[in-house]
Amino acid sequence: MTYELHNIIFENNRFVERDKNKSEQTKIENVFEVNWSDNINNNFLSFDFTTNTDIKLGSAVELYNKDDDAVVFRGIITHSIRTQKDRVQYYGYDIGYLLNKCRDTFDFKYVKITDALKKICNDINFPISSNLVKEDTELKRIYRNKCAKDVISDILKGDPKLNNYSGPVNQNLFIDCSSGELELKEYTRVENLYGKISNLYRVNSMDTIQDKFKITHIISPEGVKEEQDKLTIFGDYRARKGVIIPINNKELNLNGDYLIEQSIHIIQGVTEKVEIFIRELGRFSS
Repeated sequence: MTYELHNIIFENNRFVERDKNKSEQTKIENVFEVNWSDNINNNFLSFDFTTNTDIKLGSAVELYNKDDDAVVFRGIITHSIRTQKDRVQYYGYDIGYLLNKCRDTFDFKYVKITDALKKICNDINFPISSNLVKEDTELKRIYRNKCAKDVISDILKGDPKLNNYSGPVNQNLFIDCSSGELELKEYTRVENLYGKISNLYRVNSMDTIQDKFKITHIISPEGVKEEQDKLTIFGDYRARKGVIIPINNKELNLNGDYLIEQSIHIIQGVTEKVEIFIRELGRFSS
């Protein structure tokens, strides 16, 4: 895959679309490495890249895939480190991290989940997609002086014990802000990821990576038994959180549909790989 990193404009909490006819003017030259990662439990994506070009902190950037004419992510540079005399590593996040900084009082009186998200974004002047997945379960609750990130996470949990919902909330929904606006998405199946699986680890969230192909149970920091597989595949930007991939591999003892809960993408020139942390769907259902 062929990627380019571009400078774009961010003003009034909105990204301005890059003029593709002027791509050569906005392209960041001499980018040596790009890394980005996401997690199903986070509303934001993080990234870093290394270049010998001076870029102002607070600038907006876009990772663009030329092969598919697709935007991989849009984000804002928050800090940098000079790693060599002529090289600087820049770090940043997509705008989802701004949800951590917005506090307000949100009053919902029998409001549909999708409409509640629209209200939150309108109240804090946050960009939101016009094409959200519809969740018609209604909510009745007041959040006083709460962080927007925490309110959104709580709403989507839909705890029936609180008796604040008209019914169950779809637990296959998640928030993604990598496009430059808040999107409510549902787990999506992708069957034709590029490349192939190169190895498998069973990982322990408290210790180091275990031996290859070793089957173990994982104890999370909260003490809940969990099982999660870590795969390394040749890179494909579509291998990201919320994607369901079918795997049928006898050598790895994997057979079924697996949800990507976390992805780590490493792009070095023409070399690209991605590490994905996956969970078999239905493995923990009661």
